[in-house]
Amino acid sequence: MQQARNRMLSSCDRRQYFRRRAGRAKVKRTFKVLMRFIVPIFFSAVSVLGPIIFLQQKNALELIEAHGVAAIGDAMNPLATAALFFCSGCILRAIDKRFWLSASALMIAVFPILVLIEVISGIGHHNLFPFEIGIYVILGLPAIVGAAFVGVIRRGWSNESKQDSSGP
Repeated sequence: MQQARNRMLSSCDRRQYFRRRAGRAKVKRTFKVLMRFIVPIFFSAVSVLGPIIFLQQKNALELIEAHGVAAIGDAMNPLATAALFFCSGCILRAIDKRFWLSASALMIAVFPILVLIEVISGIGHHNLFPFEIGIYVILGLPAIVGAAFVGVIRRGWSNESKQDSSGP
């Protein structure tokens, strides 16, 4: 069908067709790359700030403004944060099968990077910032576990479907 379509188009029309097609492909690639960076950062913010805002009824922006990123660690609900990181990892793996590990690592790295920026800029007095970074990393590890969990489930389903289709 594609060959018939190419024969029907003149050479000028064919060039325009392929240019438009290449332009659309470039936009799709750019969108995918942006989504690989934006979605994990969004999920990371929701996983850390969500329990503070909804469970503890605190204004996270006022905490950050008054005390910096360290205030988030003080007000964090560890169990809810770990559960949200797990769910976010599952969603990331469902969205993107290829780059789930890098997306999960980016989710974990967002808040430690913010802590390091805060330490370097000298906004707050951080003498225990290595422990704070460790807490964020440990609470973010369920993102990788959740993504791996979805991968195992997917692999199991695909193996079952292959066995069902090749049955007796």
